[in-house]
Amino acid sequence: MRALAAVLLATAATIWAWLNALSNIDARAVHADEAEQASTFLNLYDGRGYAYNPHGPHGPALYYWAYAAQKTLGASGAQIEIADLRKTMLPVAAAVFAAFFAISKAAPFSMCALAAAAFASTPVAQIYGAYFVHEIIFALACLLCACALFLFLKKPRIPTAFAVGLCAGAMQCCKETSVIAFAGLAAACAIFAVLYKPKLNARAAAVAALAALAGFAAVFVPLYSSFGANPWGMIDAFRSYYIHFFDKADSGQIVGEGLFYIKLLFWQKSSGVYFGGYFATSLALAGLVWAVAKPKEYGADAAIFFAAAAIVQIAILSAIPYKTPWLILAPVATMSPAAGFAAYKILSLRPAISLPLCALAAAAFIPQYRMTENALGRFNSDPRNPFIYSHTVSDEENLKARLLECAKYSKYGDDIPIAVITKVSPWPLPWQLRKFQNAGFWSHAPENLETFDVIICDAFTTKDALKKIDADKYSQDIFGLRKNTVLNVFIRKEIFDKIIGE
Repeated sequence: MRALAAVLLATAATIWAWLNALSNIDARAVHADEAEQASTFLNLYDGRGYAYNPHGPHGPALYYWAYAAQKTLGASGAQIEIADLRKTMLPVAAAVFAAFFAISKAAPFSMCALAAAAFASTPVAQIYGAYFVHEIIFALACLLCACALFLFLKKPRIPTAFAVGLCAGAMQCCKETSVIAFAGLAAACAIFAVLYKPKLNARAAAVAALAALAGFAAVFVPLYSSFGANPWGMIDAFRSYYIHFFDKADSGQIVGEGLFYIKLLFWQKSSGVYFGGYFATSLALAGLVWAVAKPKEYGADAAIFFAAAAIVQIAILSAIPYKTPWLILAPVATMSPAAGFAAYKILSLRPAISLPLCALAAAAFIPQYRMTENALGRFNSDPRNPFIYSHTVSDEENLKARLLECAKYSKYGDDIPIAVITKVSPWPLPWQLRKFQNAGFWSHAPENLETFDVIICDAFTTKDALKKIDADKYSQDIFGLRKNTVLNVFIRKEIFDKIIGE
């Protein structure tokens, strides 16, 4: 009965997560990072190649995954949209839900199913399970690495050590923040060793380390070297640590308070609307407390190991000034077995205790349901949503539609000359305008500005641009790009008049 209840809860949570993710694929505005990474993918897909850039949009895993997925589907590069790329992430999200069962031989099956249910119920899983960034692949790699490491500690075997290295290599091939996850896993191993004293002699440990290194190289070498085309990429992979942690992390571009991730994990009120993922977090903490109190119970060692890895990772992320909400996805996946353990123990109690606790948990989940629906529904492209940072506002789609109208009435058609002049990042516009061959991007207005049919400026460049054109020849429009980022759009009058006259 307990296993059946666990499977039903996991199935219901997964279906709910799946439906929310599907609804967001078309509804959510294109994020700047999605657009940048989609452009990197398209270069690879259209035969222009890929070489890892330590200053650029993270590791190679996302691009090769999308490449394989789109080639399998037979897609044409010219027709691929962000929605298509988001759909390629759904199998990865499904793999994360299934990955919890990797430890089912060393932990209760019901615990694994309930861990999947806990993870699926979180806003961060539902949002970034269908988001064209590295995060869901990274979460899968982190979770599988933790599973393999836990199984190795339980029963040291060479194939398991190789699997640890394989998953660690996949982590590195996703993001430079893998080093933070490695630290969390190392801390979890140390805690596990103190509590459970795994049997592993020096010789066996050395052989296992070599097997893990071979697994790591099996993924790391081909992907970072672009399958031999860019050997220097393997060096750049480690150079990126300095770039991201001693340059980008302290750049002040996206700085959050120390409690930034804690608020996402629990709850917060943002402009009158509540958001958070307190339900799974509370279950995970309860599972950890229960496991520490009774460390010899079946599944307690898994709860302690996974919770420790997640807590250390969250602590390090919180100490770094640079904050982005999707970085919490991997720790949320890693902590979910502890949440599954708590739910498993509740279902294991005698009915007189278990049923009231289940009813209490169901009542406690109602606000969580509403918070998740806030993040995925009405506020999916709203700047008030703390689960999405520097998010493109939906008005950017209106700008894209207006530019398509301009091309329709321009004598140049799709070759319409468009100038985008911004001090702030113009993304996702470079992706949105990729079909316009005569669209250019500058940080300062070019001298030949009057040759362009459309001129797009931000608040920092508008004044300078107006000095270089006859404003009487253009009609002005205004569109939003991101929170506090408004674009002034100047459209040649004869084109604008035709649009308005439709």
